[in-house]
Amino acid sequence: MSFLDSIIKIDNNRSYSGLTKELKCYLVYKKFLDMNDSLIFLTANLYEANIYYQTLLNYTDKVSLFPMDD
Repeated sequence: MSFLDSIIKIDNNRSYSGLTKELKCYLVYKKFLDMNDSLIFLTANLYEANIYYQTLLNYTDKVSLFPMDD
């Protein structure tokens, strides 16, 4: 168990705020591992999506980016 796992518990009924982008990506990755299924992560714009995509690539190669800029 890592240090972050011991202090952060992922719960479906809990909301998180004030996190850095790296910590948000870590939580998304841990949720993905816990679900053992596909996960959709939406962002407000393409710039943000690219940042999260690049950060999630540090954790896993099972990540895809579908750019859709309207």
